[in-house]
Amino acid sequence: MSNIKFSEDLFLEKEELNRFKRFMSTDGFKQNLLLNTVSFGLLKGHNLPAGINIEAQDDFRVDNVGASSNTVNVRQGRAINKFGDVISLNSSKTIQIPNTGLWYWIKIKHKYTNNEIGTVSIDANGNLSGFGTKFTEVLRGQPNFPARIKFANTLGNNLEYEVVDVINDSSAVISGDFIPESNLTYSVVGTFTPGYNPPTSDKFIFEYDDVDIIIVAEDPSAPTVSPSKVDDEEFWLARLRTAGLNVEIQDKRTEFWKTKAGFEITYIDRAYNPIIGVESVKWDIATTPRDRNEVNIFWGYRSDNWSVDTTQNLVTINSGLGGILKENNLSEFTNGMFDGWRLYVKSGRYFKITSSSKTGTQLNLRLDYLDFKEFILDSFITIVPDVEEIEIKATYNESTGINHVIEENFKFPIYFSGGKCYVRIVDSKLPYLYNFTYRYRTFKEYTDWSVFPNDSIGFYSEKSFEENGELKANVLDREQKPYSGHISNGFIEIIPHPRNWNIFFDEIMTGDKFGVDHKTLTNANILLDLVVGQDRQMQVLHVNGLNVANDIFINLNKIRHNGLPCINGNRFIVQIEGTLELNGRNIRVVTDYVDPTNYTLIREIKEEDVIFIRQNQQKQRSGLVMIYSYDGTEWVLSISNEMNGVPKNSIMMYGGDLSSFDSSGLGINNEVRGWALCNGNYGTRDMRSRTPVGYSDIDSVHQIPWIGGGSKNVFLTQAQMPNYTLPSTATPHFHQVTGRRADRNTSGAGYQINQVHIGGPNLSDSAITNTTSVSATVQVSTGGQN
Repeated sequence: MSNIKFSEDLFLEKEELNRFKRFMSTDGFKQNLLLNTVSFGLLKGHNLPAGINIEAQDDFRVDNVGASSNTVNVRQGRAINKFGDVISLNSSKTIQIPNTGLWYWIKIKHKYTNNEIGTVSIDANGNLSGFGTKFTEVLRGQPNFPARIKFANTLGNNLEYEVVDVINDSSAVISGDFIPESNLTYSVVGTFTPGYNPPTSDKFIFEYDDVDIIIVAEDPSAPTVSPSKVDDEEFWLARLRTAGLNVEIQDKRTEFWKTKAGFEITYIDRAYNPIIGVESVKWDIATTPRDRNEVNIFWGYRSDNWSVDTTQNLVTINSGLGGILKENNLSEFTNGMFDGWRLYVKSGRYFKITSSSKTGTQLNLRLDYLDFKEFILDSFITIVPDVEEIEIKATYNESTGINHVIEENFKFPIYFSGGKCYVRIVDSKLPYLYNFTYRYRTFKEYTDWSVFPNDSIGFYSEKSFEENGELKANVLDREQKPYSGHISNGFIEIIPHPRNWNIFFDEIMTGDKFGVDHKTLTNANILLDLVVGQDRQMQVLHVNGLNVANDIFINLNKIRHNGLPCINGNRFIVQIEGTLELNGRNIRVVTDYVDPTNYTLIREIKEEDVIFIRQNQQKQRSGLVMIYSYDGTEWVLSISNEMNGVPKNSIMMYGGDLSSFDSSGLGINNEVRGWALCNGNYGTRDMRSRTPVGYSDIDSVHQIPWIGGGSKNVFLTQAQMPNYTLPSTATPHFHQVTGRRADRNTSGAGYQINQVHIGGPNLSDSAITNTTSVSATVQVSTGGQN
């Protein structure tokens, strides 16, 4: 690359700057590009991550997807010509095809454009608004020497305009008189010496790579023969012709850009991997839905028990494992198995293995060179194939329970030596089989899919591990399953976890759509069809003063929204709120509805329900609430809030104004509507002049018949209260006599004492009889001896 020396007092003008541009471009990066190019043409997959693809993909693809009649789309892309110019198309472009029925060819070549990226809008005051623009990178405003711009596709703003201010990438101000316009493209004229009028060739200082799309007619006398073009400068895209309203297209993208690196690094070791295998299958951890099983596959060998001999570039592995090579078991290893493979160390650096052999229980690996400082003792080394990436494809073997084949791909950097493939469980309970195949990738090339080698020892199954994923300590509790690899048949058994998400889902989920729907019942729609999964589980139905003119049906559909029958446990909660008058009509909750005369009745909303709804809402409750459940065969009413209300023939105390009742005793205002006085009318009990009291045939304690209430005073007979005799004593004392009250409770006023006998050594027996209105107690004093 050439160079130009800069210094503070160096004066630079056009000639020096143009030479500097040539140094950087023609003699610089373009020269480097051209020196490393093998062929010119389209770039493959320039818009894909890292350009990882082996076909042109969509780059400069010609199609008529979404195009109008006789037009085609040329998709975005990049190409490089023999001058090192990049042919660039940043967005699809629509091309009109001559409607002649003849064949045409489309080719592309490089050109420059002065149009800046993005589009702009201008208002009458010179405010410039950009969309996808980068004003701060390409414009300069005052007080510096301002840039000038010009619009490319304008209808009335045709002058060159000076930039006054650059606010940000999408906002700027320009000077002049404007007609408001939008969706304009613009170019930067440049900033020239004030008063200088530059020639047109010097204007529009920024040039960008673009594409020139050219349509060339095919010579009818030489069909399928491409017209002439300039090789390595122009490139064919397609051959096409109009066919009625459509366009017939043939892809002619055959020239692609290749570098020497891409051309020379094409070798990939397609040798069969002799050790790749499944080491274990585990259930996923408990914090996941366990709808996938973890299949651990290893394609490399790993060890942390090794030594190095720097004089021979030799690494000796004392123990290790990987794939079908089990721990400390090299029975499947053959000499030369790892020749040409890579040995990765802890830093991520690798060394090529030139030879590999087995001596007893040790592996001896000779490297192309050995940098001792990279080999850190007690760290893992891994031995893997000489490629960049491995891709593993897992395919479910059967179609039971699903309507398509399940296939998943897992990609891993080769240096991992192994990876976890989480495969979906298909059946929630039964074991099933997966097939695994693999392929390598190096740079842009893949191998074919290959079969896993047979494993006579096999992998550890799910039951070999504790719940935390650790291998069970007791070897008798472990299980290893041998297998034979196959290109298409499943050979790895997967056992779903007994509490995986599918089982859990089936146990608790019915398909009900949770939430609340508010709907209004009207005479205009006599049928409300409730479908599980479509209508929410809670249905609040507002009647809002509805005067029912026709029978209204609420149908509980037996078919769910997905076309499958309802299942045991599906539920609808139907809540009716508001006021309505049935007018002799009915609101019916039904199923199997066909028409107003053909259905299965579940529940009928009658006049007493209307009263219940009205009274319930006056108490700021929820109207009538009914819960309907599907029992696997039929919709049934499982519970209703009216069941928790006041049942018929209940009696309540009422202390309000009797004007709330009509002359027959029927409640007429909202407070007692639905109630009636207990006067014998309407089937009620006649409670006039009667008081409800408790009743017992006999007092079980005193063997005294129970006396009903109804009187203020109750007089006890002598038979009801036996005589009581006071004993005589030598010392004065008081005797307290307590009568029995009518209600058999403790002493109090309202007693009748028939007779009290008082006696003692010096007292004659005397009696108090027929005493009425005495106090609760009678005290009698008895003296001692004279």
